[in-house]
Amino acid sequence: MTASQMAAFIGTTGFIRDNGLSYGVRIVDVRPHYGAMQFLVQPIAGIGERWVNETTIISDNG
Repeated sequence: MTASQMAAFIGTTGFIRDNGLSYGVRIVDVRPHYGAMQFLVQPIAGIGERWVNETTIISDNG
């Protein structure tokens, strides 16, 4: 994946399901990681950030 393709994800939103919770996140950075992508996400309501694998994000674009 090219840098411009990865950059297209920045600013998009989705959901993460974690231990029975589902919460909205915004992607603030993207990086390649062992042949896959990781997203740096921040909660839409709340504070903090963490890197997650691309398969962790559930798109809210349908």
